[in-house]
Amino acid sequence: MQMALTLGLTGMDRDTESQLSDAIKDANGRLGGAWQLLPGDEAEYVIVDMDSMYGPMSWLRLHATGKQVVGLTTASRTQTDFRLERPFDAHSVSQLLTALAEAAGAPLAAPPAPAPAAAPPAVVAVAAPVAAAPPTPAPSPSQPPAPAATPAPVPVAAS
Repeated sequence: MQMALTLGLTGMDRDTESQLSDAIKDANGRLGGAWQLLPGDEAEYVIVDMDSMYGPMSWLRLHATGKQVVGLTTASRTQTDFRLERPFDAHSVSQLLTALAEAAGAPLAAPPAPAPAAAPPAVVAVAAPVAAAPPTPAPSPSQPPAPAATPAPVPVAAS
């Protein structure tokens, strides 16, 4: 049985939280749904917007309680346990969720390969029915041709 993987969000504005929540749901669906999004205080891993005014304070509080903190930031370095670079998308969030699962000792199964694009249906042209020409009558059995007449001898005139 796979252990529960929990993730929370805190220290960010509503727009960022909404966008990040959508990206997490998308990425989690692609990875088999192993992650559960919970309030920050209830989750094992918490994403904190380190670029916001309240992010560093949230990090201090969470770090003191032993939570694993993911810093959402544009900075190349952060004091958090993990880092999610801004701007983020479903792909970068998938990479983060995979790394967090491995760190938790619960590696995720590889996401299924995307299904190959369906080939477009073959276009089969069907010719319109053509009116059939009336059948030609079969040649009737004929008599063998009459032999050619032998020319009559031409009289020769005497001189």
